Amino acid sequence: MARGQADDEEDQPAGAKEKPAPSGKESLGNQIRTVLEVLKVFRTYSSCTYLEGGALVTHGETVIQDLDK
Repeated sequence: MARGQADDEEDQPAGAKEKPAPSGKESLGNQIRTVLEVLKVFRTYSSCTYLEGGALVTHGETVIQDLDK
């Protein structure tokens, strides 16, 4: 038995069956929907790169805004 497998089995009610893994198309569709949901909160990204004392320095800023619900 694989390590941690017993823990997973204990969490399921007696007689419970595992859901089959989504097919390739379903999985891809789910991933696309997730990415689109994340992109709804993304506003902007900007960065600035410059030399400082012989070192290349980059600062970046990502702006994320909560969705109105």
